[in-house]
Amino acid sequence: MSKNIEQENAIKKVKGPCIILAGAGTGKTFTIRQKIKYIVDNNLYKPEEILCLTFSNEATNNLKKKIFEDISNKANFLTIKTFHSFCSEIIKENSDFFKINPDFKIILPEDSKIIVTKYFGILPYYSNRYINTIQNCKDFGITIEALKEYIENNLLKKLLESTTIDSLEQFYLEKQKEIRTIFKEVKHYDKDVRKSSKEYKKELKSFISTYDDYIKFNKFIETWEKYETFKREKNYLDYGDLNKLVLEYFTINGSSKYTEQYKYVFVDEFQDTNKLQFDLIKYIAEHRNITVVGDLNQSIYGFRGAYKDSFKNFEENFKVIKETDVFNLTKSYRSPNTVLNIAYDLIKNNFEKDSNECQKVQNAEDREGDKVKVFSFNDQYEEARFISDEVEKEIENNTLLNQIAVLIRTHKQAEVIKQALELKKIPFTYAGKTNLLEYAEIKTVVSYLSILNNLINRTATGEQA
Repeated sequence: MSKNIEQENAIKKVKGPCIILAGAGTGKTFTIRQKIKYIVDNNLYKPEEILCLTFSNEATNNLKKKIFEDISNKANFLTIKTFHSFCSEIIKENSDFFKINPDFKIILPEDSKIIVTKYFGILPYYSNRYINTIQNCKDFGITIEALKEYIENNLLKKLLESTTIDSLEQFYLEKQKEIRTIFKEVKHYDKDVRKSSKEYKKELKSFISTYDDYIKFNKFIETWEKYETFKREKNYLDYGDLNKLVLEYFTINGSSKYTEQYKYVFVDEFQDTNKLQFDLIKYIAEHRNITVVGDLNQSIYGFRGAYKDSFKNFEENFKVIKETDVFNLTKSYRSPNTVLNIAYDLIKNNFEKDSNECQKVQNAEDREGDKVKVFSFNDQYEEARFISDEVEKEIENNTLLNQIAVLIRTHKQAEVIKQALELKKIPFTYAGKTNLLEYAEIKTVVSYLSILNNLINRTATGEQA
């Protein structure tokens, strides 16, 4: 793949901040690789002075493999890690500061849910909600103390306008009883009385709703505190702890140790950084020699706390000059214009009406491609039969097998398609390497079955973490 002008300019921008806005199929990974190669080949920074942060082990392994092809053994000196792995190493290196045994175990969210159910008696449905909320709080930098302050200054303060702290529960029970009977008592009265009664009922509902929230928040905080105590006793950390603890370390000790070690920083899929990760980046790249790569069109972790204004805040914090520091990769080497145009028309609906942030990508060779066809099926089996029939037709038209690809959204969708191809004796190579037991949904089912088993069999002693 040859470099286009925008890629070339982004590659050679090695001093100060650099933003690469890379649309789908525009050679994002290629540009990162070539920039690292350019830096190393021109002795601008040593390989051991380069840090690349990614969001998944798959992305990390893929980048390592590709860069090794570019700079061979020098790639072994690069640091290419996920945020979680990088933070885990910092915690181990500074375990005395954190007062943590360096042999700590990182627990997955599924394990955390089991702990909350097994040890604190929280129903599985609520344990799922609790752990997701705890992780989101940590990603946003929201502490238990901040929640307690919110409860006291908002919920409790509002409740105490009607009663005292000692009488709160009894007052709540009385108001619940009152709201059930209020209309029975006034239905025969005149219009003004009924109107007044309606307004009073609204006040009662407001009090009851606030009290319910007050109880829920307190129950959640109580569980969160127990969960944190349990983890400390067992020497466990969860994903949210990793970013949080390292940020605390940097806040107290500064990050000079790591900015001196890593003189150039890359962050891939920058649009998916959460607030704590963004704050970490500010510390790690205090020297401002950093390249962030991402695509607002492809932000997928908003539900996990991805920082909505990550690019905007990066520009402000790193004093980005748009004319010289921002590079737009809008030439796709993967898809024809028909696909790219439809994708753009769909994705732009995720943005505000007058926003110009949605990036339009066009084929690098201006290839239009065939019209996109959409088919609807009754179920996955009908869909799989259709796909196998279409593949068979292509083979009959002398299309080579290595020129046919079936893209799937999730690995589990592949099983039925594979079976349909096998029935027609059509050979295929499946790219998914994940063991069935490693699927997130399978692990979740196994976790909940473990919970049920432990609830039934109280003699079970095996730890689920």
